[in-house]
Amino acid sequence: MIMVKMKQPDSERTPTGIYGFDDLTLGGLRKGRDVLLYGECGVGKTVFCIDYLYKGATEYGENGIYVTDEELTGDIRKNAGSFGWDLKKLEDEGKIAVIETRDLWITDISDLSTEYGLGNLLKDITGMAKEIGAKRVVIDTIWGLLRELREPTAVRRGIFKIMDTLEKLGCTSILTSEVGESGLSHESRTAVFLADGVISMHRKSWGAHHVREMEVEKMRSCEHIFGRHPFFITPKGIFVFPLSTRFIKYKKYGLGEKKGRGIERTSIDIPKFMNLLSGKLPRGYNILLSGGVGTNASSFAQGILYDGLKKGESCLLVNTHQPSNAVREFMAEIGMDTEPYESDDGKLLFFDDYVGKQIGRELLIDIFSNPLMMGYIMDRWWRDKKPEHFRWSVNSLTVLIGMSKREDHADVDVASLERFLYDRVRKIRDLGGLGVYTINEAAHSKNLINQIRNMMDMVIDLEVTDNKTSMRIAKSRGIISNHDWHPYEIVKGKGIVLS
Repeated sequence: MIMVKMKQPDSERTPTGIYGFDDLTLGGLRKGRDVLLYGECGVGKTVFCIDYLYKGATEYGENGIYVTDEELTGDIRKNAGSFGWDLKKLEDEGKIAVIETRDLWITDISDLSTEYGLGNLLKDITGMAKEIGAKRVVIDTIWGLLRELREPTAVRRGIFKIMDTLEKLGCTSILTSEVGESGLSHESRTAVFLADGVISMHRKSWGAHHVREMEVEKMRSCEHIFGRHPFFITPKGIFVFPLSTRFIKYKKYGLGEKKGRGIERTSIDIPKFMNLLSGKLPRGYNILLSGGVGTNASSFAQGILYDGLKKGESCLLVNTHQPSNAVREFMAEIGMDTEPYESDDGKLLFFDDYVGKQIGRELLIDIFSNPLMMGYIMDRWWRDKKPEHFRWSVNSLTVLIGMSKREDHADVDVASLERFLYDRVRKIRDLGGLGVYTINEAAHSKNLINQIRNMMDMVIDLEVTDNKTSMRIAKSRGIISNHDWHPYEIVKGKGIVLS
């Protein structure tokens, strides 16, 4: 028998287990309370609800009930199966129960004696909740249950009665509702006021591109991140990408203060590189490698990360325009063998491999098109890894800027990249890491380049003339450096060699 260790949720919150959503709500839903989830038809409400119940039963040991007034149980099982979730197995194990109400016409909110009474349905839900020990309940949809009630006061009393019953059971519940062309239905508007939490799902399109967004409009007595945030429905379920990094609380991990800049120092042991500096680099340093085509800026960045690997540091390599296999082969060719540092708990991780394992490679273009989504994944890597010392590289900012300005991603502009970069720089300084970024300055405006250079602690200019490459340290905050131009080359089997 395989024993599964369940995650231990916060005593005041119910984590949904949905990727990114619990970071958006800074811990999950308010335990034992009701949440209204609304959005237009086909936006992903049902998938969210099934994901919520499935993760509860399989990851947190919290059984659940799915009350459906539109779909048959078999259809719900089939829907769940398309994401790899075996709902029937959980039903047989007494972890999930499905209650169908599509043929139930509720005309009385209190009657317990007939099938037309809401009280009778709530009695069934209560009995089932006690039978399987349910901690999570989904009602999909609230409109479907109360569609026969005509009087606004009856609708309000009905919604209140449903929520009150579920709260008395101690269940953390999600009630769904659709949005029509005229906006929220009367039932939904009423539920917005009564529910402890309100989550809206949206869909917008331009050209051939479509995007879904989610917003936590209300979470009574609970801190959460405001604004709309992109989410995707993939073969693995729902993935939410908070466009903020407030979910990372540095002091929780005892970091930030302990590794402040100037307390610890590190070096970049590329042959002869440190000879150009008056001393070692403070931890919490950001380096910009500025060079055009043929300057080998990518290899320079990889060399800085590889140096960190040899020192036992954890490294994340973000390459926006080449797959990990190609980068891995080229690094090996010039003497940077990554294989010893790669494994499930290894020191080196390629960003596209990480995304492929966690989410799915089909979202890579969307992630690179929105730098803030990329930043969220980088932060999750750090939080999951909790490295003592780390380095990351982003190669290249030029590609990110170009993708952000694509017509089919018109809602993402250069300002998003500036915000992403500012946040990366701040994270490196707070956490004592080393950040490396490459850019082709000739492709961008002088104003943008000046902003980026000003953010950095060190700027290394790279150029190629007559097929010969050279570099200079144009800026090195807090360290005296040699600003002259120096030749360098990429040597097979040796990597970067300065002369």
